[in-house]
Amino acid sequence: MKKWIYIIRLFHFWLAILAFCFCSLAQDGMQKRHELHDSIQVKEWFNTGRSYFFSNPDSSIFYISKALELARKTNDNLYIALCLNSSGESNRIIGNFPQALGNQYEALDMYRKIGNIDGEIATLTYIGNNYLDLSEYRKGLNYLLSGEKKYKQYPENFHSQSISNNRFLLSSIGFGYEKMGNLDSALIYQNQALLDPLLESETTPVKSLILRRLGNVKFLLGRDGEALEHYQQALENANTRGFTLYLDHPNISNGISEVFLKRNGIDSAIYYAKQAYMDGKKIGKKDAILNASQQLTKIYKSLGVTDSAFYYQEISIMYRDSLYGMDKLNQLQLLILQQQEQQQKVLLEKETIKNRSRMIALSAFLLILFVTALLLYRNNNLKHKAKIRIEKAYKELKETQNQLIQSEKMASLGQLTAGIAHEIQNPLNFVNNFSEVNIELVEELRNDLDKVKTQYITSQHITSQPIDLSNMDDAESILNDLKSNQQKINNHGRRASDIVKSMLLHSRASSDQKELTDLNALADEYLRLSYHGLRANDQSFNADFKTDFDPNVPKINVVPQDMGRVLLNLINNAFQACTTGGEANPKPTVTVKTAMVKSRSGNLEIEISVKDNGPGIPDHIKDKIFQPFFTTKPTGQGTGLGLSLSYDIVKAHGGELKLVSTPADEKGSIFIIKLKVD
Repeated sequence: MKKWIYIIRLFHFWLAILAFCFCSLAQDGMQKRHELHDSIQVKEWFNTGRSYFFSNPDSSIFYISKALELARKTNDNLYIALCLNSSGESNRIIGNFPQALGNQYEALDMYRKIGNIDGEIATLTYIGNNYLDLSEYRKGLNYLLSGEKKYKQYPENFHSQSISNNRFLLSSIGFGYEKMGNLDSALIYQNQALLDPLLESETTPVKSLILRRLGNVKFLLGRDGEALEHYQQALENANTRGFTLYLDHPNISNGISEVFLKRNGIDSAIYYAKQAYMDGKKIGKKDAILNASQQLTKIYKSLGVTDSAFYYQEISIMYRDSLYGMDKLNQLQLLILQQQEQQQKVLLEKETIKNRSRMIALSAFLLILFVTALLLYRNNNLKHKAKIRIEKAYKELKETQNQLIQSEKMASLGQLTAGIAHEIQNPLNFVNNFSEVNIELVEELRNDLDKVKTQYITSQHITSQPIDLSNMDDAESILNDLKSNQQKINNHGRRASDIVKSMLLHSRASSDQKELTDLNALADEYLRLSYHGLRANDQSFNADFKTDFDPNVPKINVVPQDMGRVLLNLINNAFQACTTGGEANPKPTVTVKTAMVKSRSGNLEIEISVKDNGPGIPDHIKDKIFQPFFTTKPTGQGTGLGLSLSYDIVKAHGGELKLVSTPADEKGSIFIIKLKVD
């Protein structure tokens, strides 16, 4: 009986094993069929996205993103890299540079991981073009020349698509040399890309791109006829491809407009520039819209059509900020920092692997355990020091990054102020010079009038006949009034000239060198600079100011020009806030105060407050006032950058800028700057 029970149990055991194997085989078959379906779906979405690449970048990004998501689920590294590259290039075309570089750096790591040289070269080309679009020409050329060097090492291993990518690589190198002003090298590379035997019979989009870039170089060399011929060939090639609207159409039309403008063919120049503008709007190519609007601004300015010139100039400013504004700059800097951290991480991983191998080798020597222990101790000590050095380098890099961003902001505003001041200086010089000449002419005319008057009086004595000199007296009175008016013009002109000189002095680039500064004197200087500047610009300006400076405030290390910009911006805003109410505020007043205070941690701080008695800031926008590009001023009267930049400057000094609530029985706003005392 026990024997039969044992046999039955053994039968059940083998039956369970067979059932388990059958289920595993069925599950493996279903999984393979599912993976095959996903792989086909990835390829379909990828190919659909690529089909939109040259005509509709937004649609291309949509389908490539779906393919990328599914490729990540299936761990298909090759298609992950392909999707990242395509998505990155489409984002570059529409001006989303941070996203483009992020995708392409990830693709570069993936291609190197799987050992795909072809994809690595293509990615180096795309990254190089990104930096060219960002005006980082030397950095872009470094990536492109690295790609060319790799291509020359393995020319026999590449298929036709790789050769097409190489033509794009050569053309991009030429484009980089063009932007750096090396037109001879630019021409060599563009011709080398165009004269490829495989390209002569093709009508690829790359051919249109090369022809257009070759036209740009010929135009810069002064060979307008050849440039126009290349532009027309580029258009013909793009149309042969059957694209209703090819993504390089706007740039080609803009190039043709440049040629006609140089030849004084204004109507044709306007036609092609507008065509470029409209095509760029249709495909959402921001850099093309920017170039076309700048071209139209230039044309209408040359014609004196100020309304159209101002309209397109506003558009160009908007798109330039969209492409290269401070938010994009911050994203790019963060991306570069992350890339550097990634490289440091790779180096650390390699160092860790190297140390592990060394430890394994050392552990094999069982007879010298003591020496091995000492070496391990030494290695750990070195790793600790290396970690400290890396953390220190990271901290320094972060500080340098913040200073760089701040310097770029200040440089942009300084250039704008300097440009405006220089433009104003020339007409002011004419006003001052001609007013002085007029004063001299009035004096000469008065002398001549006195001589005539003397002659009349002499003739009266001789002839004994009365002479009416009332008209001469009226003329002399008019001359006195004329001289007085000219002197007032000269005085006010010189006063305006002094203000412009102060603007120029204020707009000089900061040396970023901190120095001991008397904040009381600095605040007083910029308060008066703001007050007199506003009075010079607006004769109806009527306001008062008060100061309450703490004599115990010590000198501290700050960048005087940067801190002066902050004070000038806050004081200007305060004057404008309390004078916009008109008769509703009969006595607009701005108060600037300094004081020594203690922080919550017990440390001493210097507090600078700027207070106005204007209408105040509504509660619903108080949280937004320090955001970039947010402004409550009417259109055209404010950029929305003043408070944002002031906030960044104070923060870079280790301080704090904030808006505080005014007492219930008072009106207006109070901005407070807090700076630590060293």
